Amino acid sequence: MTVDETQAPGGILALLVEAVHERVLALPACDRGDYVGSALSAVNRALARIQAEGLASGPLFCEWGSGVGGVCAVAALNGFTPVGIEIRAELVDAARSIAKQFDFPMVFAEGTFMFPGDEDLAAATTHTRLSFDRHAW
Repeated sequence: MTVDETQAPGGILALLVEAVHERVLALPACDRGDYVGSALSAVNRALARIQAEGLASGPLFCEWGSGVGGVCAVAALNGFTPVGIEIRAELVDAARSIAKQFDFPMVFAEGTFMFPGDEDLAAATTHTRLSFDRHAW
């Protein structure tokens, strides 16, 4: 943990980094190799600057491929209202557990940005099953 990760109010960012790490470690070993997380301290610096300089056009923050919800949680720490969209149900469940643990106003949906015909975009992984029903959007 770096000094930057403790700069959020009350060290919440440091606790969040640890919670995200725990959720990733709880994934089956075969899934952990495919998971790509974000440097939450860097995300925090960027979002804090966006807020400080009034660069956001509103409070909503949407992340496609939200994983276990770390970036959305950092957005909540910075005053945004986050919505995460993730195709993998186990990651959505992990993200929702982080939202509950920290009592953050975050919403996560299981879905995809891909449309029928885009199956080749997901062909490189065996962990993603595309579903193009009404629940995907």
